[in-house]
Amino acid sequence: MKKGALYMIIFLLLAAPFKLFAGNEVSFTASARQNVKVGEQFEIVYQVNTKARNFIPPDFKGLTVLTGPNTSSSSSVQIINGKMSQAYTLTYSFIVMAQQVGEYDIGPAHVKVDGKNYASNRLHVKVEKGSVSHVRAQAASSGASRNGSRSGTASEQSSNITNKDVFVRATVNNKKPYLGQQVVVMYRIYTRVPVSNLAIQKVSSFKGFWSKDLLADNATLQQHNETINGQRYVVATIRKLALIPQQSGKLSIDPMELDCNIQVRIQQKRSSSNDPFDSFFNDPFFNQNVRNIKKTLVSNPVNIVVKPLPEKGKPACFAGAVGNFRYKSSVDKTNLSTNDALTLSIVVSGSGNIELIDAPKVVFPPDFETYDPKITSHINKTNDGISGSKKFEYLAIPRNPGDFTIKPVSFCFFNPADRKYHVFYSDTFNIHVK
Repeated sequence: MKKGALYMIIFLLLAAPFKLFAGNEVSFTASARQNVKVGEQFEIVYQVNTKARNFIPPDFKGLTVLTGPNTSSSSSVQIINGKMSQAYTLTYSFIVMAQQVGEYDIGPAHVKVDGKNYASNRLHVKVEKGSVSHVRAQAASSGASRNGSRSGTASEQSSNITNKDVFVRATVNNKKPYLGQQVVVMYRIYTRVPVSNLAIQKVSSFKGFWSKDLLADNATLQQHNETINGQRYVVATIRKLALIPQQSGKLSIDPMELDCNIQVRIQQKRSSSNDPFDSFFNDPFFNQNVRNIKKTLVSNPVNIVVKPLPEKGKPACFAGAVGNFRYKSSVDKTNLSTNDALTLSIVVSGSGNIELIDAPKVVFPPDFETYDPKITSHINKTNDGISGSKKFEYLAIPRNPGDFTIKPVSFCFFNPADRKYHVFYSDTFNIHVK
């Protein structure tokens, strides 16, 4: 009798539905480095452990926002000892930089979960002076300017450098995009004189845009030659970003300010001495007499007119995807037993605002226990902007036997190339459960 009772208990435990072991408490946290240097880029990250909407960033007063908010999400499911647990994280990140020494208090960010508002913790960041090498470079530049007074002051030499000799230009590949259509903004330096120690002092603000840096932090500046109005310049791209407008209408990109050192040759007065060796050692070949002149370059502002998406032909399933995308779906099994898990995979790939695409809504039969999808992104940074793929994996567990159908899942997007809406449908999957 005891042995039979034990078998019955084991059978009941195996037949019982798995329970989702997950806390109901919403966690919304902010994190950042507490000590940074002036001019150093660092990341501020906000994470919430559930799906959230209406993210409102804090006022980063005193800090310059280089990119952000950059959004990403991750989820995982585990089955341990018959219990299922699911973890989900939604992340908003910013790359910022401090221009001045001081202590900065960053207020909380806000999100909305199931109609309820949540606030993150506050942050405190201490900004100290730059590295010793940076200070020495500044001192050397100042010293060189002071030494230049022997044969022409720094201000006199700087006045000889005009905006035609060196300048920064901002360009965009599309000044009239659609709402949600990515554009690429590039900042290039054009110079006919030697320059060094480039340092961005004020970055452009991208209010109304979602932004992503397309250049790696340690990327080597790629340069080429270009002729403008008969003058030959050395050109290098110093910043490149993908911008996705989040509102229609006129949007402005403020100028960027860049400091650099310009190398100029100081002409010495010829000696009145009749000594031939005196003129020999004052020859420019042996005495370069180079001085570093600090100059601030300011880029041009850029105005962009964002067109609203057309209402004509907009399908009901449209949720904001703009670009040129492909769509495919699959299931890992169509024959299984009760309490076994199947995975429905949907992959969206292409170019556009792919990082902002939400998970398609899948309707499973009511006999299936379902969970939030696991999202995996593979993003590529190209000369034309952002491309890649986003994979959504839906885990479902049938609790009863029978024959079931997973109906097609729609995905809609607007393609600016042909100015049309497109609708894709996944396959119909027939599932047999023993």
